[in-house]
Amino acid sequence: MNNFWTRTISGAVFAGVVIACIWYNQWSLIMLLWLISVVGIFEFLKLRKSTDPLSVIFGILLGSLFILIPVITKIQPYIYISIAAIALIFVLISLLRFQTLVYKHVSNVFIGCLYVAIPVTLFLDAVYDPFDYEFRKPLFIFLLVWSSDTFAYLTGRALGNHHLAPKLSPKKTWEGFIGGSILTAILGGFLGYIWISMEPYQGVILGLCVGIFGTAGDLFESALKRNAEVKDSGNIIPGHGGVLDRFDAFLFACIVCWCTFQWLEI
Repeated sequence: MNNFWTRTISGAVFAGVVIACIWYNQWSLIMLLWLISVVGIFEFLKLRKSTDPLSVIFGILLGSLFILIPVITKIQPYIYISIAAIALIFVLISLLRFQTLVYKHVSNVFIGCLYVAIPVTLFLDAVYDPFDYEFRKPLFIFLLVWSSDTFAYLTGRALGNHHLAPKLSPKKTWEGFIGGSILTAILGGFLGYIWISMEPYQGVILGLCVGIFGTAGDLFESALKRNAEVKDSGNIIPGHGGVLDRFDAFLFACIVCWCTFQWLEI
């Protein structure tokens, strides 16, 4: 089986699993997000060469804590709990600063949680309601992220002439970035209005932000891989690579979606 069909089949199966988890109930969504977090943190630690058992266990436990905070408490001030946890990590780093290798590993765990677990936590806080779960809201965000990537690819392939970041991602173009962001903004305005009762302009703003920040997330992960001198963050998804390869745009989009929802009071 050639790479095209491998990517197509595995991508379709993967998308189906994600959609099923979102649609079924809030607990399957939480489990999906938890898996994204722990596998993503592990892949990040592998890219940073911090795969000693203690770092991996600490990273998974800390990442799980961030995911569980909004589920258990469902209070807005959970952010302050997160900040307190981060402060404790800094204290630990300060105590261990005389050990260079330990400092490196602890720092990588902290950065991994900052990069993977906190965005997922913000996403969960934006869409999770234990008393009135509605699958359309999380699915809406996932569709925007996936569509942004597809629109950028198609627009770039048809019109692309000017490279966006040739050293990080040679195939990305300014035309693809702009076209993908605009088309995602249009889709956001349409789906937001008919699906989750957003005003069209709110959906347009959200879609545009997803297009812009999703691309930034893609480039950030490309920089991580380039620094680690690897092609993919993992091989868990045949033909696609690892979890970070598939959710790089999603992680950055989570942050901007949460901020947009807070700003627009959606």
